[in-house]
Amino acid sequence: MQPRPLSEPVVPPDSPNVQEAMQYLHYRNMFPELLRFRNSGLLKCFSWIEDEVRLHMEQWEAKMAVQSILRLIQRVYEWFQTWGQAPAFMKHARGEYIALFRARWLACLPPSFTLGLRLFLRTTLPSLPANAQLFHMLEQLGISERFDKTFIDVMFDEVEQRIMDSCPGMWREPRLESIRTSARELEERWLTMVYGHMFVRTQNNDWFRNAMMMVTGRLDHFISRTLVELRTSEIFDIIVDFPDTLPAIQDLRLCMARSQYRPDFIEGLREVVNQRILQPAADTDDIITFYVSLIRCLRIIDSQGVILHKVAPPIRKYLRDRPDAVRCIVRRMTDENESFMQETEQPVPIQQVHEPFDDYTDPHWLPEPVDAGADFRTTRPMDIVSTLVSIYDTQDLFIKELQHLLAARLLAVRNSPLDDEIGSVEKLKQRFGEAPLQVCAVMLKDMNDSRRTNTHLHGETPHPLYTTVISRLFWPTIQPVPLKMPGQFKELQDTFEAEFHKFKPDKNLRWVPQLGAVSVKLDLEDRTVEVEATPIQAGVIELFSEQDTWNVEDLMAKLGGIDRVLVQSALDFWIGEGVIKDEGSVYRLLEQAEAPTGAPPRPRPVVVEEAPPVDEKEKQQAEQMKIYWQFIQGMLTNLSALPIDRIQGMLKFAPGYDRSVQELAVFLESARREGLLVFTNGMWKLAKK
Repeated sequence: MQPRPLSEPVVPPDSPNVQEAMQYLHYRNMFPELLRFRNSGLLKCFSWIEDEVRLHMEQWEAKMAVQSILRLIQRVYEWFQTWGQAPAFMKHARGEYIALFRARWLACLPPSFTLGLRLFLRTTLPSLPANAQLFHMLEQLGISERFDKTFIDVMFDEVEQRIMDSCPGMWREPRLESIRTSARELEERWLTMVYGHMFVRTQNNDWFRNAMMMVTGRLDHFISRTLVELRTSEIFDIIVDFPDTLPAIQDLRLCMARSQYRPDFIEGLREVVNQRILQPAADTDDIITFYVSLIRCLRIIDSQGVILHKVAPPIRKYLRDRPDAVRCIVRRMTDENESFMQETEQPVPIQQVHEPFDDYTDPHWLPEPVDAGADFRTTRPMDIVSTLVSIYDTQDLFIKELQHLLAARLLAVRNSPLDDEIGSVEKLKQRFGEAPLQVCAVMLKDMNDSRRTNTHLHGETPHPLYTTVISRLFWPTIQPVPLKMPGQFKELQDTFEAEFHKFKPDKNLRWVPQLGAVSVKLDLEDRTVEVEATPIQAGVIELFSEQDTWNVEDLMAKLGGIDRVLVQSALDFWIGEGVIKDEGSVYRLLEQAEAPTGAPPRPRPVVVEEAPPVDEKEKQQAEQMKIYWQFIQGMLTNLSALPIDRIQGMLKFAPGYDRSVQELAVFLESARREGLLVFTNGMWKLAKK
């Protein structure tokens, strides 16, 4: 009955001598005294087990090898089994022995045992059925009951590891349901292995079912929280790649049904917006694209709009402060390929963002969420265009920008139909109404009237001059360049003007030649050159028909005193075509083409050599010109390549544009240095990405 070291032989409890001694004690009613003697001896000898625990835990703490934990459990279980042997008629005292042994051995475990047990249990997950004996030992030693939280944490660790292995970057397919299914399978196998002995012993189905339900609820919360944290860290890329990431957004919607995850998600989203979007280096177009995707994503995650209400205000304010935001929005509104313009089959009128909306007859009506702020009000759902327009307090900014954009597009049209422009205006009327777009209707009418005027004056026969006559009061103000067209161009202008006054005597014409285009055919001695040129380029080459050599100053004077940069740009164009040669102080017409030298032509500077260098003031002016970059970018996207005078003329349509050609040249040159533009043969075009 006295505990002994494991190395000493043990007398079998059912041997004849032991049985005879037990019978003697039984007849004299001395079992209580015997049990007290046995328990006292157990407590005295427990220092042997404490030494075992100390030895194995020192090994664990030194090497962090989980095998040390396994050997400790096996060794203590061996003590437990050996000391627990007793004669058959003393089986009723086994419960007291188990309780005493468990209490004493668990009390001597150091704090580091919890971590060791947790890591050791992780190693048993891949082969659960093969570890039945191990879990029996854990139950017998009281570890399953004492460290029940650790057992649950091990299961949660495994589920988290599976999420981190299978979900990062996987946005194009739903992951939540497969994770839940996998977690439920793991949960059932794990709980059956850990607590199955209790189920077998009690045969209580309800107990096991209740235990499963309790853990399942916690596990589902854990999965949702872990997935929300992961997707929050990836939310920027998920929003940027939307709608390809729709499955990930739908998973978030299911997880975010529990409002306790929303504050951290909102805070993470705000941080991403501040770090990645609300930055001076961010392109306005990119900010608008992100905002549109953000709206769509958050409408799926939170249909009532609370999250959007808390995240969107900084973006809206930032866009409101950007001078080119209206221009970017309008350009995208008039782009048929723009995704947010295709979200509905029919355009709808612009809605007011602050219009309260509570439809209590809606069977799907829901009260405001508990995390809605005091300033939140349920508003009528709006389309993307209405949301963007609502950034500003008035629609007048958009109407004015629409007029300037339409004017630029109409004047860029040569002889092609106006169906696209007419269709775009009709769709915009459905959004903004008829009255605000009356000016646009007049502009379209001017284009059609101009074509009828040309037909009336010239008939059906081809004519070298076709004009677009616009109404000064209804088109954006255009400041004409003081260009006087020479030679045959002057004659064509005078002839048309005389015929026009006969046709419409109550109208006066003012030429804006910098917005025109000329198809030039040059008959030289050994070749014919056919190009599309601007009026300034055509005027320069027309002067070379009068004499073969010119300097820049004389050309400027002959053309009405226009800016030196414009003349130099036109000369560069003809040099690129091989028609003119730069001979230092003068330029000479090449009636006969010169043989190529084999060396690449040296690129000419945009600003002529006599112009002063770019100083700090000009650098500042170039920075201020950046607000017109979107306009220039759209212009070159639609028209491929343009000379500087044509760009200057088109920019006159931009609201508030009052820069000189020299300032524009400085800006274009800075854009070229940044790799945004390419300058070739007097023409500017976008650099290929």
